[in-house]
Formats: sequence, C-alpha cells, structure tokens
Amino acid sequence: MPERNGSLSLSFERLLMMGFDRLAPGPVTVLTTSSEEGQPLFDPPSSWHTAQEPSWQDLSSSATRLLGQGPVLLVPPWQRHRGDRSRTRREVSFYVYDDVLRACRPADTSSAMAVLTPAELWLSDSPRAAELRKTLAEHWDILAVIYSTGVIPEIHPTYLVEPCSCRPGRNTGRR
Repeated sequence: MPERNGSLSLSFERLLMMGFDRLAPGPVTVLTTSSEEGQPLFDPPSSWHTAQEPSWQDLSSSATRLLGQGPVLLVPPWQRHRGDRSRTRREVSFYVYDDVLRACRPADTSSAMAVLTPAELWLSDSPRAAELRKTLAEHWDILAVIYSTGVIPEIHPTYLVEPCSCRPGRNTGRR
C-alpha cells in the first residue's frame, strides 16, 4: 500500500461513491491500518469517515463492529506474510489480506462492505485465490467488482486494483 496519503483519482472516487449510494446510503467508513506516519493511506471523499487500526489483526473485528453502524470500505494491507514455515503449504496465507478477509463477518443482514484489494484475488486461478473466494462466498454475496489502474497515490499507475462490493450472503445463517 502507499506510504503517503493523497487523493484517489476523481473518477475512481465517483465510482466508489455511486456504488455505496446504491449499496447502502449513508456515511461510509474507510477502515485500514495506520501508516508509519499515523496518516490514512489515501484521502477518502470528504463526506466519509476514516477509522484506523494499529494492527492488521484487528481489522476483521473492527469491520464487523463498524458494519453495525453503516457501510465500510475495508482496505487491508497488501504485503506478504513473513514466513511461518511450521504451516503446510495448503494452510499458508501468502498475503495479510487473505487472513483479514477470511475473518470478516457481516454485523447483520443490512451490512454493506466494499474491499479494496489487488485484482489478483479476483483474476487468479491459483488454488490460494480460489479458496479465498470460496471462503468469502460462505458469508458474503459478491455484487460487483471494478478493475482499475492509476487510482491510488503512490501505487504504480499500471497496478491493477479493484474494490469488490459485498452484502451478507444467503449462507451466513443471519438471514
């Protein structure tokens, strides 16, 4: 993720705002981890709120809590895990966002969340990405995925990112 903050591209910001307007009207909270400087990773639209957790391990529980108050744009860290050789290859989560997304649960049936991840999660045929998508589908219905480049400051303009819009799934046991 970027090390300094700045504004999202205007077209990307408008797409996110339109998506949330349809998904769940009301103020959106952007949830992420704190940067080293304690600043948000990017400036959200002025009508949105920002919440930061000091550690990625707290993001899932914070997302569930915040989803009880309104829509959330979750921006988990994109870095790789630092090696834990004690786990088998099948158990390994290569990226921090794998673990964050696996643990995210809707607060209730009105929960509305978008997640900003590298597009690789949605495009890859790798067993890791396929398994993560399957796990997400146990709790969330994926409504829309938008692929875009050049939208976040400090990320190379050709890097493909995407927000994915989600609502509680039919299989969550919460409907």
